[in-house]
Amino acid sequence: MPYLNQVILLGHAGGEPKIQFSKDGNTKIAKFSLATSEKYKDKEETQWHNIVCFTHNADFVEKYLHKGGLVEVVGTVKYSQYDKEGTTIYRTDIVADKVLVLGSKQ
Repeated sequence: MPYLNQVILLGHAGGEPKIQFSKDGNTKIAKFSLATSEKYKDKEETQWHNIVCFTHNADFVEKYLHKGGLVEVVGTVKYSQYDKEGTTIYRTDIVADKVLVLGSKQ
């Protein structure tokens, strides 16, 4: 039985992408937040997603994505956890397979 872990998001970048490199220095990594919103009657609810891009997608995001830009991300959900000062921190990231910048915020 095949399994599927895929998410498609359309929203606005919450800030400029943060660029870093892997520990060995060979892989470029870009991280940014993405806001998606849903309207319920008179109320709007915004969700914030952590997006992670590698290599070519990281190059593209670094060059073309800016704060407030409209972007479509297709990727997979990745859960991780780590300890910080004796507390377990849980994190959910979207690892981007495809990134499409659709426009900038005017």
